[in-house]
Amino acid sequence: MSRLSTEVATTPGAASARGRPRPKLIAVSDYVRQSAARDLHFSRDSIELVYNPFDVELIESQGGKSRAELLREWNLPSDSLILLNVARVSPQKGLLYALRALPEIVREHANVHLISVGSTSDSRWTAQLESEAEKLGVADRFHMLGAQPNVVDFLRACDIFVFPSLYEGLGIALIEAMAAGCVCVASNTGPIPEVVQHGKDGILIPPGQPGDLARAINELLSDPTRRAELSAAAKQTAFRKFQPAASAERLMCIYESVLN
Repeated sequence: MSRLSTEVATTPGAASARGRPRPKLIAVSDYVRQSAARDLHFSRDSIELVYNPFDVELIESQGGKSRAELLREWNLPSDSLILLNVARVSPQKGLLYALRALPEIVREHANVHLISVGSTSDSRWTAQLESEAEKLGVADRFHMLGAQPNVVDFLRACDIFVFPSLYEGLGIALIEAMAAGCVCVASNTGPIPEVVQHGKDGILIPPGQPGDLARAINELLSDPTRRAELSAAAKQTAFRKFQPAASAERLMCIYESVLN
């Protein structure tokens, strides 16, 4: 259950009619809420939904490195098209499927590069991805940069944010990408459809399907107008639905109800 990111809130004073504590469970998505009710046998009435928020100040911060500066650091041409994935490098996060989609994308858009930002602590999986890139003939288009302190700079620099996870508790990196105005292509799995509305503020594709991922990305790369529309809608959704102030207020209400 750790990947479901749930939290139990109880206090000694929150007693039931029999004098026992009455727990409340906080779920970060409706998907988690349903899973907790099914797997932990919690009453749905005692499970509260509070979406994880994003850091507004970080997203809106000024300064940082420009796209041109980052491209120079990466030794990439100025006309490169950047596909970005922000996540730890592990099988769960589905980077393998983005990598397998890359040859088809490169056939239509020769200046595409796939960049991974996130922990590479799983050395065996990292080595497997590097080997896969060699076999696919796209090693020069695939860049695992590891954990980076300036993730927002990367979000601002990318052309498409790719989130091909096989499962998630919510997907805070996806929310941050939307808040930064990224055009997002994500897996239609778990709680991700609670974050992205297909065709309105992002594109959803079946998990583990490189062909579908490649087609979605190619269509977007060929349509700058569509990308601009999705970018604006994604930012609007993130700021409407995942604001820290609203989440904090909701948490306060939940804890006050337990205390009372």
